[in-house]
Amino acid sequence: MTMIVHIAHLKWNRDKWVHRLKLGILLGFIVQTGCIVAFLTYIILAAVQNQPLYPLDGNERGYYVAAVWVFMTWKWSFALFWYSRAYRKMYITRYETIP
Repeated sequence: MTMIVHIAHLKWNRDKWVHRLKLGILLGFIVQTGCIVAFLTYIILAAVQNQPLYPLDGNERGYYVAAVWVFMTWKWSFALFWYSRAYRKMYITRYETIP
């Protein structure tokens, strides 16, 4: 989704995308919040169960590996939130300042 926002910005489809950027902001915020909760949950579960840092034998549930993937998801949702907000702010201020 973040890549789609960038491509739409590069093609200057601002008439179609200004209102849709609110959806990107909202989606990025909701996914970020869920990822923070999931990240903390996986770290706490790994610490409580005394899981080793490298459970790569397949017998254990890799909570640390899951926490890394949740962090990667958080990173992309943050990028979606950040760029959707920045592009929306840029488009709105550009249209308001032009007479």
